[in-house]
Amino acid sequence: IITSTTARRVHKGLIGYNTLIIGSNGRAFDIYKRIREEKIPSGNILAGHVSIKDVISDQFKNNLPYLGQIEKLTQIINENKIEEVIIAIEGNEHDTIG
Repeated sequence: IITSTTARRVHKGLIGYNTLIIGSNGRAFDIYKRIREEKIPSGNILAGHVSIKDVISDQFKNNLPYLGQIEKLTQIINENKIEEVIIAIEGNEHDTIG
């Protein structure tokens, strides 16, 4: 009974995991859209996004808060009580986080 009740609350979007998206380009925005458009929510409550470079994407401007740059990731995770991180970076950004 407890499991069924919890699952229903997750699928209705009432409870979930504070989630952070790392990335600020097309790949990150595609993942953002997929999560927002889920017919049955998987439990991700999108808290915001973090950019790899100094560029802030216009795609997220009115959709998802910008929480800072990758250099402050630990602080951002702690301050926003992030429970899940989705890394959605472009191929040319791999060396940046290496």
